[in-house]
Amino acid sequence: DRGSLAKGVLSINNSNKNLIDAFIELSLKNFDITESKIRKRVIRGYGISNEAYFTRLPARKFIENIVTDRSNLSKQNTLAFLAGRLDGDGTVNVQGSSLCYYYVLKEIEELKIDEILIKNLGFIPSISTCGRKALRLSVLKPRFFGSEILQFIKHPEKKSKMELLIQKRYYGAQRTRP
Repeated sequence: DRGSLAKGVLSINNSNKNLIDAFIELSLKNFDITESKIRKRVIRGYGISNEAYFTRLPARKFIENIVTDRSNLSKQNTLAFLAGRLDGDGTVNVQGSSLCYYYVLKEIEELKIDEILIKNLGFIPSISTCGRKALRLSVLKPRFFGSEILQFIKHPEKKSKMELLIQKRYYGAQRTRP
């Protein structure tokens, strides 16, 4: 979640406090910043959410380069990227056995790149509209895809839902020989 578009600012905006805390922890561990440089605020939009941010241009450029060049990432880093995308802009539905990423219409190029990433990992993505203002990128056979990205998911609710989804019994047509 790239959050702010301001030059040099790295931010995350989410309603889940644990995801915000994970962003802060990983930022302190991986970038040359101190806790005093991190700012937090509450944002009121469609609902109440939290934002954590800091200003560090080299860190911002590093993240932007990863996002821009994500088609050249290793398999592990691609899985981690897609897990991060799920943490910020995705959903896991245990009852419906689905795993989806959401994009606003102006992010169609982002969606196309992520679709290719999913295909390159050997999974089948599906694109559909979601209302008038959003697009949905679904992954077919979400249990198998979920088992690949589970280790990288930081959002606690999505992680627990993913664990439940992975444990679900497969009801599709199975061909077995006597």
